[in-house]
Order: sequence, then structure tokens, then C-alpha cells
Amino acid sequence: AWVDIDGDGRKDYLTARSNAQAGLGELVWYKQPVDGLLTTPWPETIITKGPDVMFDLANIKGHDNSLIVFASEFFNHKLAVYEINKGDGKLLRSRIIDATID
Repeated sequence: AWVDIDGDGRKDYLTARSNAQAGLGELVWYKQPVDGLLTTPWPETIITKGPDVMFDLANIKGHDNSLIVFASEFFNHKLAVYEINKGDGKLLRSRIIDATID
């Protein structure tokens, strides 16, 4: 997802990545360089361990200074919500919504 995480006016890239092993996914922020999209490297920040395949950003009233991310852990059979600080991209809090295995 393209989102300006640090408030510098440039869209950064937020993604989840995995090596297909349970518990080893990561929610990652790639900060867009000052010189633009085609400049490398893009500084990488691992926001949290867990998310590995799918995630979605939500607009929640009262959370103007943070990003709300709903993310799955496909390989770990979990669904969680994360609150990320706009400005420094740090994880503020998280909660497991469901960890049921049928």
C-alpha cells in the first residue's frame, strides 16, 4: 500500500512479507527517498513481526495520527489489528482478533 507514513509528503510503501514459515512474517515500511521513486536504496523498517500475506489499511475516526492495519498471518492462522504511529512508523499497539484453528 502506498501511504505517507512519516508525513514528508512522499508516498512510502507498506507491505507484508513472508518466507512461508509460521510466525516469521513481517510488516515492513520502505521510505521513499528524497530523490524519488527510481532512487535506491529505499530505507527499510520492520514495523512488527507477524503479518505475512494480506493486510488492509482502515480509516478509523479518532485515529488521525496513526495508521490502523488489519493483517492476517496465513501461516500462523491469526488475524490481528495494528496501530502504527504516523511520523516515525513505530508500532503503538496490536491485538490478536482471532487465532482459532478449525
